[in-house]
Amino acid sequence: MTSPDGIVTVGRLGSSVAAAREKKTAGRQALATGSPDGLDLVQWRMVDGSLQAMRPSPGLLARRLWEAPPVRSGGQYQNRRDQYGLYFWAATGEHVRYESARRLAFLVQLDQQGGVVQIGARPCRLLFRTGATATFHDPDFLAEHASGDQVLYDMRAAGGITEKLRRRFDETLRVCRQVGWQYQVLTEPSPIRAGNLAFLRPARLSRCHPEPGVSSNCWACSRPAGRSGRVPRWSTVGIRRR
Repeated sequence: MTSPDGIVTVGRLGSSVAAAREKKTAGRQALATGSPDGLDLVQWRMVDGSLQAMRPSPGLLARRLWEAPPVRSGGQYQNRRDQYGLYFWAATGEHVRYESARRLAFLVQLDQQGGVVQIGARPCRLLFRTGATATFHDPDFLAEHASGDQVLYDMRAAGGITEKLRRRFDETLRVCRQVGWQYQVLTEPSPIRAGNLAFLRPARLSRCHPEPGVSSNCWACSRPAGRSGRVPRWSTVGIRRR
């Protein structure tokens, strides 16, 4: 059933296995693992744990899905191989969830580019139509850029994109075009680039940016004095004379 604002009621759909997993978390409605009527559907989670769904259309651009809670989260268990955590996004002052070291490296790289004003992890589940080459997909991140573009991101290892994943990404791109989202599948940065980004990472924090008055004073002190071009006396402190 579709409401006047485009919200589709899908109920508690999905496989018994998926439903059993969701019941472990009280108050969270089970995610669907297939489209209930054979048509494309975008499903996201509300703050109270319930789910809403909507047909892929430009109306989703106004839903601000990056503010929605993650549609799913990984389990906690001993000796887990993946690295889970929270990354502080300086532009919003909020934390972004990540589920692997590769996704953390991607977040650092995207943050250093400086064009993202809003971002959210696991913002939605895409349920594909009957006859599609995949059943559903949970994208990694949804970001709003300063240009106004909304971009859906997936992060995968360079050699880990199988034919099955490629078909899933193709279906995701098709749905994104119906909504108006851009879609990018990115790989992790090289080890050297990742190391450089990790070194620069604290520079995005507000405590690393001095007040305007401090900056102007630093610039004034760094300029040569007069026409002689002599370096200011303070700059020679600590220099050993021969």
